[in-house]
Amino acid sequence: MSYETSQTGVSDLPKIIIVGGGWAGLAAATKLVQSGAKVTLFERNKELGGRASSFYDSDFGEWLDDGPHIFIGAYTTALGLLETWGVQDLISFDDGDEIPFIYSNGKEIQLKLGSRGGALGAFSSLMTFKGMTFSERLKTARVAKAMLELKVINPQSEPTVADFLSKYGIKEGDCGGFWDAVTVAVMNAPTKLAGLKPLVGALKEGLLVGGKAGRIGMFLKPFQQSYIEPAKKYLIKNGVDVRIGTSVDSLIVNNDDYIAGVKTANKQLTADKVILAIPPKAVLQLLPVSWQEDSYFARLNSFRTTPIASVHITFDRPVLKSRFACLPGAFTHWVFSRGERERQGWSKVSTVISNVPGKNEMTLEEIEKAVLKDLLKRLPEASNANVKHIRGIRTMNATVLLEPGSELIRPISQTPIRGLFLAGDWCKTGLPATIESAARSGEQAAK
Repeated sequence: MSYETSQTGVSDLPKIIIVGGGWAGLAAATKLVQSGAKVTLFERNKELGGRASSFYDSDFGEWLDDGPHIFIGAYTTALGLLETWGVQDLISFDDGDEIPFIYSNGKEIQLKLGSRGGALGAFSSLMTFKGMTFSERLKTARVAKAMLELKVINPQSEPTVADFLSKYGIKEGDCGGFWDAVTVAVMNAPTKLAGLKPLVGALKEGLLVGGKAGRIGMFLKPFQQSYIEPAKKYLIKNGVDVRIGTSVDSLIVNNDDYIAGVKTANKQLTADKVILAIPPKAVLQLLPVSWQEDSYFARLNSFRTTPIASVHITFDRPVLKSRFACLPGAFTHWVFSRGERERQGWSKVSTVISNVPGKNEMTLEEIEKAVLKDLLKRLPEASNANVKHIRGIRTMNATVLLEPGSELIRPISQTPIRGLFLAGDWCKTGLPATIESAARSGEQAAK
């Protein structure tokens, strides 16, 4: 194999290789190119975006997202990237002051987010949520206060969210499904599995502080148009060598155990430093065997993952009146609008099921049927509508499962190996495995 070197024309520019083109890799590349580095970004898939990507479906005649996401105003790093890429106008917070909770009888209750009153407004809005009884509001007030006052959570004795809530007399299904919905949305795990620390970190920055931080935003177009193409265009324009559809097979290590580049199927590319912005087990696969067995890296094997499914549906008439809604207590957790609003709402919807059963437990066809059953129960207009197109997608390793004690295995970006850095939503950011966590980790690695 012959070594390939970048022809920069400027000898003192550091050469950085980034492996992975999801939010973490895009954030790292954007930060680095702004500071003058020569960056090469590898993405094995045919498009950028990682686990927040799009694909074109000829039956639907449109781009569909692999796992629709919502943003909150506290996603300062991710929102800053959208501004850098010039697409901040493609995310809307216009309907982000309330979350519609739609129950099995079709009853809809609005959860106001207190976006105009700071922490006090957020607290008072939560206390007026009519999905809770008076007693449940008092319990929720005590939980929210306790979360805001938590300074340190010992990872050795970290409780699950369910354990923490039970101390205040709250069990699964209580409080109008509020705590269950929040936990599964933020953590991609039920309260009985999710560790408390990441959830508290997210709520302290978002929902419980109110103001703009607590507002919910949605992309107005599919990921492909909203950020993937704009990000790629920005990076290429600013000199990043973006190599899509190219897998990295291993790292190049010199005699001093210093990272010197990467190997692909038929080439080797040298670099001063390498950022691996990929899932933890994928990191291990690129390392020399001796490093995989080192205690620092071996702990990455401890991460478990949890799947997410999305079901995209086009009805023959509008069925969803709001831009998005939560379906507490249902198999389907969220329903989102797709495309332009019609006169009576949206006929195109996409649903998300977090922590969905795996392939051995439930087929995609069964998931699609379960979602349709939920929508018929929760959306009154759906009972008179016919399905024109339906497609389910399941991502098996969608996010890491941040169980109690996960902070002990979440790494910082700088590894013990000179020249090797890590990035991803699973790294130590203090947040759950979200887009914002990925973006922050990417910027941390770049710095």
